[in-house]
Amino acid sequence: MLPTSPDSKSSPTFSGYQKLVVALLAFLQFTIILDFMILSPMGPILMPQLGISARQFGLVVSAYAFSAGIAGLLAAGFADKLDRKRLLLMFYAGFLGAPFFAVSRRAIHSCWEPAWSPDSSAA
Repeated sequence: MLPTSPDSKSSPTFSGYQKLVVALLAFLQFTIILDFMILSPMGPILMPQLGISARQFGLVVSAYAFSAGIAGLLAAGFADKLDRKRLLLMFYAGFLGAPFFAVSRRAIHSCWEPAWSPDSSAA
């Protein structure tokens, strides 16, 4: 039972820490949902750049959602065995780190692409 204030016996009061935790969890959930929702409106931009059809883009969006669902089911098996706070931080770090590594890999690859390319004049 939550503590109640002395002047009002029916409404619970929340500590600053509890409010912070709820705000952080809401922010985490918002960023994860935003990640899913940002892909669909970007279809008209991404389809011509990637040279894919609307059907193929729909498969990409679906695969993204299904992979997140499968990852959630797989993580549920060991989530109770580990500390939940540490697990949340680990998965969120991966969630934030994956785009960074994807972009940095592409940037590093583009720096070395002329040397690796079979079409380069260095050969």
